[in-house]
Amino acid sequence: MKFKILSIALLTILAFGCKKETTKTPVKKELTAGKDSLIYPEEVHFKSIRQVTFGGDNAEAYWSFDDKQLVFQSNNNEWGVECDQMFLMNVDETFENSVPPMISTGKGRTTCAYFLPDNKSWVYGSTHLGGDECPPAPLRKNGKYVWPIYESYDIFVA
Repeated sequence: MKFKILSIALLTILAFGCKKETTKTPVKKELTAGKDSLIYPEEVHFKSIRQVTFGGDNAEAYWSFDDKQLVFQSNNNEWGVECDQMFLMNVDETFENSVPPMISTGKGRTTCAYFLPDNKSWVYGSTHLGGDECPPAPLRKNGKYVWPIYESYDIFVA
C-alpha cells in the first residue's frame, strides 16, 4: 500500500514538476509588397527575398549543411543549357550578368540535387546515361505542371 501511494505521488510530481512554461513571441507582420517587391501581399511568411537568377526556369534550390551555398536546377538558355541542369552558388552571389558553375554533366535532364554532409559533394537524378539530348518535355495536365519520371533517370554523386 505504501509503495502504491509513493508511486502515485512520485508520478504526480514528475508529471507536473517537469512541465516547461513556454511563451510565444508574436511575429510582426511588417512586410510590404510594392510594384518593385518580390514579396506578394498573400505571401505573409517571408521576412525577405532576393532574386539571384534572371531568365530560364530555375527551381529546386537546396541549402548546404553550413548554409553558405545553394545547389539549384535551371534550364537557362543564356547559360548554354536547353534542359534542366544543376548549378552551384554561394549565398552572396547573383547571376544577372554571369553564369554559375554547373555541377551536372550538361547532358540529359537533371532533378533534385542535394548537398551531402561534407558540403563538397551533391547527389542528384539525371537521364544522361540514357542519352545526351533532353528527354521530351513533360506535358501539362489542366494547365498544371506534371513532374515526369523518365525510365533513364539514375542517381549520381558529383
